[in-house]
Amino acid sequence: AGVGITRRTRGPGGDLFNSVEPFTDDQRELVRKSMHVVYDQFCERIQIGRGDRLPDLDAVDEGLLFTGAQAVQNGMADDLGGLDAALLALAEHVDLEEGEYDVIDLPLPLSLPEYLNEVFGISGPRVQATLPEVAALRQLLGEARWKQAASLLDGMSQLRNESVLLLHPSALRVTTGR
Repeated sequence: AGVGITRRTRGPGGDLFNSVEPFTDDQRELVRKSMHVVYDQFCERIQIGRGDRLPDLDAVDEGLLFTGAQAVQNGMADDLGGLDAALLALAEHVDLEEGEYDVIDLPLPLSLPEYLNEVFGISGPRVQATLPEVAALRQLLGEARWKQAASLLDGMSQLRNESVLLLHPSALRVTTGR
């Protein structure tokens, strides 16, 4: 038995972050340049957003952790408080009295079963599929399309426990040596 990795890429740099080979010198330089672009954009946006309220970005831009009080002291935040305090401060800033504005609480993101129910129009608290139903769907889609759908559904099911998920475009192939 053996384990092999089949890499699939599309376009130049498509396998930049593959897990099989280290960066080439060109790839390393590309990543370094991208990091500088992102960092410069970050600094520019901070300067636009905070302006004079953050007098020394260089003193606080190293990824260190700060308490709320330290963030206010360093100019990274204006005040301490939660969402309610921020809404009151915003209303005061734009000269609105209580009752002159509404706060709309948007729903939380859908859970995987809720999402599938919405997408497929199934009513009920959960999406439940029996083995015969899965087999029927597999037959309906055909083997090639089923592999794509199964991979996507597997990734979606992993979102139950992870709020952010990066699926690497790789396939793991296990052979029996026959």
